[in-house]
Amino acid sequence: MRDELGDLAVTLRQLRDVPTPPYDRSRLATFAAWYVYGERLFHQTIATGLVVERAGREATADELAPLLLALESARIERLFEQCSVAFEYIGYEMGYFYGGAPWDRLCHWRSAGLFLEQLGGQPIDMSVTDAGLAQWGHELYEPLEAPSGMPPEHWWWFSATPP
Repeated sequence: MRDELGDLAVTLRQLRDVPTPPYDRSRLATFAAWYVYGERLFHQTIATGLVVERAGREATADELAPLLLALESARIERLFEQCSVAFEYIGYEMGYFYGGAPWDRLCHWRSAGLFLEQLGGQPIDMSVTDAGLAQWGHELYEPLEAPSGMPPEHWWWFSATPP
């Protein structure tokens, strides 16, 4: 567990040094660009969160120390805020559904946010995301193979609607 948490801290520090995506007026393009920017972090956070889940215990303060230090200087809030525009370009026009980010990307992004909250002990405001998943899940949901051991509170992997 210590190695995974340390590797996640390294990824956070590396991401801090990568230029953020440029402004784009398109909300769907904004989500896509910021998702690509954070994709490695999202996948690694999920993998690390699942390692902690399988361990059956919380990480110790010593194991978490590098991650907490990296989170202090990371742009996590901005990353998750920019991705939250995923639900601003969805709707119906002339009877056709349009917009919407791919469900698998939404699942990775949301699960990474929840695991980062749990690991880092700092809340990430995902209320817009949760409302978007609940509102548009019936249109966007695609059955996916959830990563092995994904906890049920990550409902978006298993259902179009919250329990």
